[in-house]
Amino acid sequence: MVRHEGLRENSKALLSRNAFFLEAARYYRAYGLLISSEVSISHFPEEISFAEPDVRIRRGEIFGTEYTPPSSIQIETSPGRLLLRGARSATILVATGNSIIIELLPNGNPTTSLQILLGWALGGLFHQRAMLPLHGSAVCRNDDSFVFCAPSGTGKSTLAAAFLNRGFFFLDDNIALVDFKEGTAFIVSGSPEIRLWENAMPDLEFEYETLGCIGPDRKKVSLIAR
Repeated sequence: MVRHEGLRENSKALLSRNAFFLEAARYYRAYGLLISSEVSISHFPEEISFAEPDVRIRRGEIFGTEYTPPSSIQIETSPGRLLLRGARSATILVATGNSIIIELLPNGNPTTSLQILLGWALGGLFHQRAMLPLHGSAVCRNDDSFVFCAPSGTGKSTLAAAFLNRGFFFLDDNIALVDFKEGTAFIVSGSPEIRLWENAMPDLEFEYETLGCIGPDRKKVSLIAR
């Protein structure tokens, strides 16, 4: 079964500024971790929990209103600390493997901020937790996992979609998270979101839900693989 909600020419960006931060934190389960987040991550599975979360994502002040962002994104690292200085999005501080603080810039793009959070910020947090994040798309069949690693824009997602058409199961489209148990490496299931160019969508044969368009030209589409 294929579910395709047709895209309109006036499709809006994936996330509005007002919808970026939540009034109260929600709990999500992703990458084997319980995540408490004040940022809306709609494609992460929600979970009702009273347990202490493994990771907290929250709104906070890092530099304040007098801060002047860089002309392009800058990354600063030190043991247990990662600082992402966005140019037109947000400033994000990742610390000690369990904390992410986000300060949205006054005119920051919320969709870009979410992409940075779910990419570089989570990747840095996984490194702090002694896990191995790979930039790649991951699929599996039976007990075997396959990761396609390559630079952005070279077709990782399109290749993963071709495997999903052949009956493989989807693990992640951006971060293939490697963890180890009793000396054996395995890929941790992450986000069900896959991002494809519009011209690749007519060839899809697996079940999915369309979330919306992303990117400045809005020709890439966010899907949830079912």
